[in-house]
Amino acid sequence: MLFARGDGQDKMNADMVVSRDNSTKAKVSASFRAVPNGTCVHSGLRRLPRLVASAFCVAIAMLSGCSHQDFGGPITSPITDVVDSGKPYVQNQGRSEALLRAHRLAKVLAEWKGETVQGSTDYALGADDVLELSILNLEEPGKESKLVRTIAKDGSINIPWAGKVSVAGGNAQDAEKKVADALAERIIKNPQVTVVVSVFKSAPVLVTGAVTKPGVYCLKKNRSTLLEILAQADGLSNDSGDEMLIIRGGTLTDSNAVEKAVTQTDSNATPNLISIDLKQLLDAGDLRLNLWVKSGDIITVLPKSRNYVYVLGYVQRPGSV
Repeated sequence: MLFARGDGQDKMNADMVVSRDNSTKAKVSASFRAVPNGTCVHSGLRRLPRLVASAFCVAIAMLSGCSHQDFGGPITSPITDVVDSGKPYVQNQGRSEALLRAHRLAKVLAEWKGETVQGSTDYALGADDVLELSILNLEEPGKESKLVRTIAKDGSINIPWAGKVSVAGGNAQDAEKKVADALAERIIKNPQVTVVVSVFKSAPVLVTGAVTKPGVYCLKKNRSTLLEILAQADGLSNDSGDEMLIIRGGTLTDSNAVEKAVTQTDSNATPNLISIDLKQLLDAGDLRLNLWVKSGDIITVLPKSRNYVYVLGYVQRPGSV
């Protein structure tokens, strides 16, 4: 028999009988103890604070053990989980090579500019070129008039009181004389005319392949070189190879056409395809390979990888396939 204190003095027995069904009965004894405020608490709950305290102590011990591990001691077990990724340790190797080649390109270009360039470098005017003209006494005596004209497809420009003046095919100085002659015949005596090309558009060259900025570039003089065109395209890209191709109009007459192209000046003798060794041009500085570029040329720098095909020529989207 279990005793419980009700008001601090009396003792009482509490028997609880729980019936599961009509045929089976089970007798359950429960003892209660009164707490000072008169609330009855089951005696089995008295052990909960002790269990919680024990669990808390175990958790503190585990955390303390983790925070005081010694990582400075020697490793007794062998390391077996190191895996080689197969990637090079120098991640920027391609970029370093590109920077080196860019430096060589700048050096060779500077050396070439320091040499005497044979032949005329005057720019031949053509359709779509934009001209800025200054004409004295055109509108008012003693006053200079400014005109901006785009050369039409027929090679002419319109001048007030002079009409159409054909200027294509000649250089800026030739255009000045033609405009002055046309004005002198109709309105102005001894006209003073100045012509400057402000936008070059009549001599496009397509640059594609492994260059930094592929695209269409317009020649700014009659005879630009490969190095100048590469400089306009911001040099070679990281994946550039060692070969550059030039596609040009003309007929491939014999096996020595590439060698003849080094010194040739006649566009009719130019082969359809010219291959340039970039190592020889940039690394060795062989300026004989710095060929003249002509309007309509297609210049392609081949990449290192040859896992795809390049479509070249006058197609809508030349490049890799």
